[in-house]
Amino acid sequence: MAARHPAGVLQRHGWSADSTQRGQISTLQYGKRIDLSGPAAPQLSFWQRAYLSAGDLVAVEISLDGGSSWLTLDQQIGLVTDWAQRTLDLSPYQGQIVGLRFRLDTTGLLPNGAMTLGYWIDDLTVETAPALYTPVPTQPATQEPTLTPPPTVRPAQIIESDSLTVQQTGQWIAHDTSAASGGRYLYSSGVPDDALSLVFEGTRVDVVYIQHPALGSFDIEIDGVVLQTVSSVAADSVFGARSIVSGLAAGPHTLRVVAVTGTIAIDAFAVEPP
Repeated sequence: MAARHPAGVLQRHGWSADSTQRGQISTLQYGKRIDLSGPAAPQLSFWQRAYLSAGDLVAVEISLDGGSSWLTLDQQIGLVTDWAQRTLDLSPYQGQIVGLRFRLDTTGLLPNGAMTLGYWIDDLTVETAPALYTPVPTQPATQEPTLTPPPTVRPAQIIESDSLTVQQTGQWIAHDTSAASGGRYLYSSGVPDDALSLVFEGTRVDVVYIQHPALGSFDIEIDGVVLQTVSSVAADSVFGARSIVSGLAAGPHTLRVVAVTGTIAIDAFAVEPP
């Protein structure tokens, strides 16, 4: 692959992980913490190549506590692709100092006769947009300089999974814990098609869920179309994992989180207003 070196504050080249062996987890952790306290709208971009089985999972994870715990920023299941660039939005963590790692989980079953090769990444960068404040040209000495005010940014609306605005299909049970967003989360009965539905208006919605070795997977539907299949399986118990759906058209939308395999645990939803 030809070298690609876009400007950025972070860069590492040519990491690869073999996925032929089943039941192993490989991680690549960046050795330094990354300061996102600069200008708004930070983005992570990297080039990737993958030949994985249908159950293998590649996750990008972010840590807010120096690596003691990890949140899922992005995950791809059963990825097969030649070299392609992928860009992830880091704006929910703007203003924080974070850790970053990649994780390859090859716990998926390998069909008879199938052969997986692995996962490669290259040219990893973190980039930011221009500053929100733009000074105007120098004014006469008798006048105070002025600044162009930043655009109004409305914070995301957090909707707890047990809110009355969230409709439940199937049997869901509430569990109280201080680790959850509102002190409580819902977990399903383990029956496929248990679902939570939410009507919202916005261009982006985050599904906040719990990861655990004993949990399963779920689909994220927007307006009746499945956009993501998310695995909740992780080596440890993790609260605050997020799966992000962005770039939605303005107007109302219907979100459904539908259990696919096993029990799932949903904490909250974060809706970015229009």
